[in-house]
Amino acid sequence: MSEAGERHASWLELFFDLVVVVAVAQMAHRLAHPTWADVALFVLLYYAVWSVWTTLTLYSNVLADRTRVRSMLIGMFGIAVMAASGHSWGAPLGLAAVAGFGLIASLWWLTLQYGVSAVPGAPERGLRAYVALPAHFAMTAGIIATAAGLGVVATRPAEHLHGGVGWVLGGGLAVYYAASTVLGLALGAERRWIWGWAVPSVVASLAVAAVSGLVAGWTVVVLLLAVALWRVRYRPRAGSSPSAPSAPSAPSAAPA
Repeated sequence: MSEAGERHASWLELFFDLVVVVAVAQMAHRLAHPTWADVALFVLLYYAVWSVWTTLTLYSNVLADRTRVRSMLIGMFGIAVMAASGHSWGAPLGLAAVAGFGLIASLWWLTLQYGVSAVPGAPERGLRAYVALPAHFAMTAGIIATAAGLGVVATRPAEHLHGGVGWVLGGGLAVYYAASTVLGLALGAERRWIWGWAVPSVVASLAVAAVSGLVAGWTVVVLLLAVALWRVRYRPRAGSSPSAPSAPSAPSAAPA
């Protein structure tokens, strides 16, 4: 088999495909009670999304590891804008859309850069299952809660978030960051990351959730994006790496 045939999809390509699936599902809502105008608009929008999707897929297949992340992210953002074209756009929705996309892209970047644990340089092979599995459950649940909260903000971006929506949105991120912090502690992550990035991101997300009922929804998303960008901004010191959890040493042989 050729080298091209053996190549597997990257995290970037998988994330791109996920964006396309969500975008098409959003556009398909037009067909719930369709008119001919709705069908025509769906076909037009889907053709635009399909064109971007196939073009960037071919681009990433040809360039492989040399694919430019910025180009792919711009394509994803364009697809997201087309999927949301059925809404009445204004400044609040535009700000919420840009910040929401940036927030999801930041979480994706943390996973792409550092692995499922989102811990810089984490040697995940030494992680015990009783720590890894609950943490993975918490992180994925946190992302789902965040996505659900973003969906509510998209419907009324200028309104305050009441009824616990702000806690679902900010609390979901706090759970994600907290689980990552626990994994960092278990993996012996750098203390500078633990106390300067990991723990503050948990506290900041909870603080945003606490004030979410006092500010507009788009403001909440922007504040949470700022927290996520703080996590993304972290750069490990040269030569520093987490120490893997030490395996129990074998008992020494008894003297003859």
